[in-house]
Amino acid sequence: MVDYSEEREPGWSRKVSETWQISESSTRIRLWGRCPKCDCDSVTVVDLTTGVKGPGGAVSPTLDVLVLCSCTSPHPGRPADRSGCGRGGWLTVTLDGAP
Repeated sequence: MVDYSEEREPGWSRKVSETWQISESSTRIRLWGRCPKCDCDSVTVVDLTTGVKGPGGAVSPTLDVLVLCSCTSPHPGRPADRSGCGRGGWLTVTLDGAP
């Protein structure tokens, strides 16, 4: 069992980018896969209707997305108001239809 720790481990984001799946709709993107640290199922959802607009109100073709382990497995030391094992990292996602 992996202890809870809020940290960015070397290679975590790279592993997520290589192994997770992404689906996109007109209103959101969903990234899912297994956390490279605790090996549990995790999902990150980004709402494209808020906070990702560029100049003129257009959706930016690339987004920097904070991906966090959000599993429901027990992790010693995890605060009651949190989920996952605490690991996470940033990914740059290129939306379909982007130039």
